[in-house]
Amino acid sequence: MPPKVGGTKTRANPQGSGRSGAKKRPAKVPVSRKKPNDNALNEIRKFQSSTSMLIPSMPMSRLIREISAEIAPEVSRWNSSALDAIRESAEAYLVKLMEDANVCAQHAKRVTIQVRGIKFFPSLFHSYRYTTCETHKRLSRSTIKSSLKQFY
Repeated sequence: MPPKVGGTKTRANPQGSGRSGAKKRPAKVPVSRKKPNDNALNEIRKFQSSTSMLIPSMPMSRLIREISAEIAPEVSRWNSSALDAIRESAEAYLVKLMEDANVCAQHAKRVTIQVRGIKFFPSLFHSYRYTTCETHKRLSRSTIKSSLKQFY
């Protein structure tokens, strides 16, 4: 094909397609932005309203089998209802422990639970919860203050 000779180059119109009746874009609607803690609050509501177990069954059963193999190697078979009972009691204990740690954090005017709050409650109420009715004694202020000094 022979090369073009002469002529002018055409350029695109910088204002658009050249039509005067071009469609207008719709005005942008401002997107409502989520607050930073909305996701956490929604997650809390979801877990509080559900009745399902939070700990997955297979990892928990592997952990139970591993621990029982260390303690009693002759026990190698577990009933599924026994595994479910252990899982349910472990979850109930952990939920109660986190609730107690949350109370401790609220008392210290914090929002975040800390390790020292998790360690504090079982040490404070261990003797209170597991004593018989005859030897049951109320905790005095000095007992509580002395146990508080260990953690704070």
